[in-house]
Amino acid sequence: MKQNLPGPAAMALMFLAAAIIAAIAVAGPIPARYEVLKDFQPSIAAVIALVAAGVAYVRATASVRYNRQADAQKVRNEKLGLYLRLRSQIHRMMTDAVQTAHDIDDQVKAILNDSNRVPRVPRAHFGLRSDLDELERAWQRLDFFPAPAFGPIETIRSHVKRLAHFDESEKEALDLAYARIYARSCTILFEEGRTLADILDGEIEQIRGCNL
Repeated sequence: MKQNLPGPAAMALMFLAAAIIAAIAVAGPIPARYEVLKDFQPSIAAVIALVAAGVAYVRATASVRYNRQADAQKVRNEKLGLYLRLRSQIHRMMTDAVQTAHDIDDQVKAILNDSNRVPRVPRAHFGLRSDLDELERAWQRLDFFPAPAFGPIETIRSHVKRLAHFDESEKEALDLAYARIYARSCTILFEEGRTLADILDGEIEQIRGCNL
């Protein structure tokens, strides 16, 4: 965490106090008659109290600033960890989704070009194997994300659940209509994943800049 030095006013007061102390140490106390000083006792006491209050205020505000900075740093670290993990899973999901979409499209084209083939796509070509547990954590902590990320996160969750419904089916193959829906969802996952990954890249870069 960056260390903040005292402000110009506080530095000036410290230098002035140090100069006065040094002068007294070298020259000794300033001679003055009690009769002269006694009339200024209330004013002197008020000045001393004011200085003490100022010092206490500076120390208190410094503590508050430090605590705020520590809290902000903790939040940034939590965000950075979530962003990095989510970005890694999103990249794997994108690779898996685009490959699945291509496989299904190839199967559909092959079936349409061969009238002897059964118009169904085998289950072996379906199923996203990406782990997306960080996506659910992101959904629970939307306050950690900028507003442009809300849409991609919600869309990805929606299509992942749709594909999970297909994957849980016990059918050995899917009709061409369902296969096309599956492939389309995979394409949307790739596109929304790319949008979310770009947003995460910007947020990660910004947090790392703050931590320098």
